[in-house]
Amino acid sequence: MKKIYFLAAFAAIVVTVFYACSKNESQLNQSSDNSRLSSRDIEVNRLINRMQDKMAYIRKNPAAKTDETVSADSALWYMEATINYEHGFPNKYYEEFQIDTTSVIVNKNSNGTVNLTELTQKYDEMKAGISTAYHSVAYADKGLAVVDLEKVSEDDSKIVISVKSSTGKVNPVPDTLNTNAPEDWWYGEEMGRCDIAGGLGDAADKLWNKLNIRIQSEGNFYYIDEVDVYFKGGDTLIKAINNNTEPDNHLDYYLYYLIKGTDIPYSEDMKCIPDADMDTYYNYLEYLVYDYIPLTYIPDDYGYYHHQVVECTLLNDKKIGDPQAVEKYFHQMWLIYGEKVSKAPGMESTEIQ
Repeated sequence: MKKIYFLAAFAAIVVTVFYACSKNESQLNQSSDNSRLSSRDIEVNRLINRMQDKMAYIRKNPAAKTDETVSADSALWYMEATINYEHGFPNKYYEEFQIDTTSVIVNKNSNGTVNLTELTQKYDEMKAGISTAYHSVAYADKGLAVVDLEKVSEDDSKIVISVKSSTGKVNPVPDTLNTNAPEDWWYGEEMGRCDIAGGLGDAADKLWNKLNIRIQSEGNFYYIDEVDVYFKGGDTLIKAINNNTEPDNHLDYYLYYLIKGTDIPYSEDMKCIPDADMDTYYNYLEYLVYDYIPLTYIPDDYGYYHHQVVECTLLNDKKIGDPQAVEKYFHQMWLIYGEKVSKAPGMESTEIQ
């Protein structure tokens, strides 16, 4: 996991070149005058706006030399924050995602800093890679949901950065999970409903769909300092939340889990999740996503500003083991959390080209 780099970014900038106030900066100033944004929103937006101006200047004047530098951690922060600011659409409802991961190597100066010319070149390289991946996705209506950068390694000469971009399939009319209807769904494996013939998907699909509807929010905003979180049913951590020390964890309502082929009582019916239990699973899933993870887990590394869920990239079933011996069935999920930053009116994201 990466650490939050905002304070380092804020403190590490050494201004040596004058840059004119941009249109975005003017809009930001107007917005701050009428108190539409918080002081935190204004602070972060100004940092990004000024970096955009500096990178634009370097692109237009490639022969010009600048001695301006940032720390290596700040370079990562600026690259991630700026791409999400310019091209991220986290406020749409996405019914599925395609994930692309690549890497970028940012070269450091002898004193460990990164020159702004290098930062600009690597930002453009990263953006080109994300654009290629985004436009290769065949969704008819899509959006670049979020870009998450992680530091893979660092030495005296360079920092290697992993770049993960999430392209979402937009559904303007989200489906809903009617928990009052007799919808009993199989645990997983896209087997549909249990007691009624038909039905596309499985219990995990229905839970994921409802969670993504809850995550969706309106407004003009983006996220910074994202962090990936992975959980699966049967994890010691999840069992501890539920005060469940028994080896049979199939009643763990946070993420479904059972074991086949052991002394634990087992039947195929255990893989059918009744309607009432679907409702219970979802309520505990919301607790896990909205309360336990951000308040108990994330602050261990990300305690400075409150992080909230950006997207649930994956919630599905996973079966491991030998069908003739022991099989473990559980639900697993990938989540992305980040700090939400509002934009001033008129400062909209654009589709990446």
